[in-house]
Amino acid sequence: MTQIKICGLMRPADVVMVNQALPDAIGMVFAPGRRRRITMATARQLSQQLDPRIRRVYN
Repeated sequence: MTQIKICGLMRPADVVMVNQALPDAIGMVFAPGRRRRITMATARQLSQQLDPRIRRVYN
């Protein structure tokens, strides 16, 4: 079965969108030099708003 992962969440609006879409997983980027890199504090804030049915993947 195909699974869907949406990567690069950075803003609360991104979380609203994925909560509506309900993908299998979401990704957040911590790698230095990446355009969509976020801090751990931002990741915590976004994760708190994320639907618990969505798996989190950190890159």
